[in-house]
Amino acid sequence: MSPQAAKTSSRLQSGMTLTQIYSLYVEATDDLQNQKDENERLSIRLNHIMQDLREKQPLMQEMQREYAETLKINEHLSTKLETSLLECEKLREEADNAVRDTHHFKRENHRLEGNNRDLSHQVRVLVQEVEEARGGLGSTSVAGGLAESGAEVSSSDEVISSRLVTFR
Repeated sequence: MSPQAAKTSSRLQSGMTLTQIYSLYVEATDDLQNQKDENERLSIRLNHIMQDLREKQPLMQEMQREYAETLKINEHLSTKLETSLLECEKLREEADNAVRDTHHFKRENHRLEGNNRDLSHQVRVLVQEVEEARGGLGSTSVAGGLAESGAEVSSSDEVISSRLVTFR
């Protein structure tokens, strides 16, 4: 006896009628058909998805390549930014040092200008004393002329003239 006939025979012995067995058979056949239809529908949907993926594969590969390139560019720019920040910091330090040096040299220049004025005055006084020691020849015209004019003497050439004593 076939397996299906054996099942039908056992159902008949359990007290089910042929109509009830046929109803179960129709219900099982309908469920089977519904499952097949659902499988077919899902299979078609899966095929559409696979086709879409195949069509979009070059685009996705291009996007992946662009993404990888973007990551490389980002890494390069990050490195460049870091280098630029370090260079900027170095330049700021150099600028700060230059400002400090400028202030130092301005103070030094001011001090040297004061020393120059003091030494110029000392030279005028010494020249006047030498002229007075020689007998007063032109002491008021050379040394007094420099003192009266109030002119700042900035070089030895302005102080030394043909009438002045030179030190060697």
